[in-house]
Amino acid sequence: MDSGLALRPAPSGSAGSVEAAIVRVTSWTSRILVAAACGGAAACQQTPLPTAREGRVLYGDNGCASCHGEKGYGDGTVAATLEPKPRDFRDVNAFKNGFEVQAIATTIAEGLLQHAAPATGATGAPVHHQQGMPKFPHLSDVERQSLALYVMSLRSQSTTR
Repeated sequence: MDSGLALRPAPSGSAGSVEAAIVRVTSWTSRILVAAACGGAAACQQTPLPTAREGRVLYGDNGCASCHGEKGYGDGTVAATLEPKPRDFRDVNAFKNGFEVQAIATTIAEGLLQHAAPATGATGAPVHHQQGMPKFPHLSDVERQSLALYVMSLRSQSTTR
């Protein structure tokens, strides 16, 4: 296998040849280090990075707007029927677990459920249930981080409302 690393004698008067050889070696070494860090070149290519663009798609696909609204104001079509009310993403203080990507991603993974007051079921027996934001365990870590980035972008977009 030819690695392309063979150093050839530079023609006289070509001072850039040594620099070119160093660049080839450095580039080759960098590829090896990146592949090793990922567990192989294929693993690096298979792990997508989270993006707000992907988060926007996921926001629509997972029904987030039905509670939080299209622009994240907490005014979705079912918001008025919910207690507690959905978060308005413009208010950083409304984020119970923090406003960092990982904190928001964790909230998406685990939900924010609280015990509701006992109600009486059809049989007259008390029914205990939880209310709040449901869990989204079917999403991958990268998808939850993408959603978090999109939620964070909604706050910055609200300044141009």
